[in-house]
Amino acid sequence: MGRRIAIWSIGILAVAAWVGLFALMNMRPPTATNQALFVLNLGIAVGATAAVFFFLVGHEPLRARGPGRLGCALRRGALSGLLAAVLIALRFMRFLTLLPAVLLVLLTATMDVALSLRHR
Repeated sequence: MGRRIAIWSIGILAVAAWVGLFALMNMRPPTATNQALFVLNLGIAVGATAAVFFFLVGHEPLRARGPGRLGCALRRGALSGLLAAVLIALRFMRFLTLLPAVLLVLLTATMDVALSLRHR
């Protein structure tokens, strides 16, 4: 029952973060503080949504039925949220081009593989 409550809580957090992001985009001017709040809120929204997605559609549903499945989904969601926040922050600073974006995505995938190999 603990995992079910955790995943529902994360899902509610994801919906609240997306609603907050929508409100921030439409009701506030684009100042530096609001852009920082946008980056933080986007990272939370993407991370929570990705965690729920990875938990429900995990690629190892038959093997990982224990508590490690939720931990793996949370780790992948956190990495996805961090990647989204870093990419949008670089875009706001006008530093994002194709090469750094691809390298950051590959670095994130490498970190996920290294962390999942460490837990085996």
